[in-house]
Formats: sequence, C-alpha cells, structure tokens
Amino acid sequence: MVYMDTEELITQLKKSGFWAECDCGEEFKLSEAILFDGTKPFPEEALELQTAMIEGLEDEKIELENYKIEPLKRKNLKETLKLYKNLNDGKRLSLDRRLMLTFAGSKFCYILVSEKGEVFGLGLYYFNKKDILEKTIHEGYVGLKAGYRGMGIGTKARRYALQHFAQFRFLNGVSSRVSLNNLPSLKGNIKLGFEIKEQYWDEKMKEERVYLVCSLDKYRSHRFSD
Repeated sequence: MVYMDTEELITQLKKSGFWAECDCGEEFKLSEAILFDGTKPFPEEALELQTAMIEGLEDEKIELENYKIEPLKRKNLKETLKLYKNLNDGKRLSLDRRLMLTFAGSKFCYILVSEKGEVFGLGLYYFNKKDILEKTIHEGYVGLKAGYRGMGIGTKARRYALQHFAQFRFLNGVSSRVSLNNLPSLKGNIKLGFEIKEQYWDEKMKEERVYLVCSLDKYRSHRFSD
C-alpha cells in the first residue's frame, strides 16, 4: 500500500486526467472539481458562511393553490438542470454551479413544482468574493417557463427566498445584478426592497447594468405570505 500526504494527493489529482460522474448525469474533469485544495487554511469568512448555511432549505416547503415552492432535491436535479439549459438558449450551467447543486442544492436553490409534478421554475443563490466581504448572498439566477410568467409567481418565490435567508443573522442582505434595459426585472427588484448601489458598464454584455442589495432586516419579522 502506498501512502502520501494530503498535499501530495491533491497535487496528483489536479494533474490527473481522471473524469468522474455526478448525480446530475454529466461527467466532469476531477481536477476541475477541487475547488478548495486543503493545503492552506480555510478562509475564516468562508468558514463562517459555510457553518451558518448548513441547515439549508430542507425543512421549508410552501404549498400554494396550484404549485409549491421547495428546496432542490437530488431527485429533481436533472430536470432542473435541463430547465436552466432550456431557459438559457441551450447554455449549460457552469461546472462549479452544477457541482454546488449536486452536493448542496437544498441549501442554495429553490424550485417551483406544478400540481402535476413538473419543475417550471428555479432560483439559484451563491456567494462570491464581494458577498463574503459584505456578508450578503447573491441571487445568481431566477427563471420561469413562459406559461408561468406575468402571474406574480416569480415575485412570491423570490420573497420566499428572502424570508429564508433572513433567518441567518450573519447575513446583511441579498445582492443582485440587473440590466437597465430590463425594466420588468428592475421594477420587480425594487418592489421586493432592493436598492441600487452601483451603476456600471458591463463590457462582456455590452450594456449598462446596476448592482442592487436588499437588506434582510425588513424580512426578519415576517413570515411567507401570498
């Protein structure tokens, strides 16, 4: 039997050409899946966020008249990833996000399920460097199938997420980025309590965008309602 220390093992895995398969049914390069290499101390801020989020959304499910809002479970993972791809002109969710949903989907993603069991919407949240510093969580993606839009469902689902994250006292707010030419989305954010903190030119998207933050203080004492 050959023994090697953690740093050597991780170094070998990073250099390997090994592939693995996750529950989402897709293969990925093992070297790309090592997001934290274990050779340096885990960032204190990230550790605090990880510890505080461990409860996730598992016990929270909202039953409404014709649909329900619930945390993503592995049984719905493939359907949810397919929905994301369909809503984004065939573009798949990035590898790191797919892995996050595979191993911690119930903590960072909600789905909308019809009374027939169809997943017709989702909301994806995660931490980036700016969020860790400011103690916010980023609303990375919210999407609904065409037939369910314009009915207030998306607003209810986002409010559900805001009220969920308000339970974590270490979080100051939820951040979001919206294009200025997307007026419906901008109005929806403001309606939920988001405030514009910064306006900037996105070189990649070639358009003006705004960075918004919704303080969670206003949601601390409120439960979910229609």
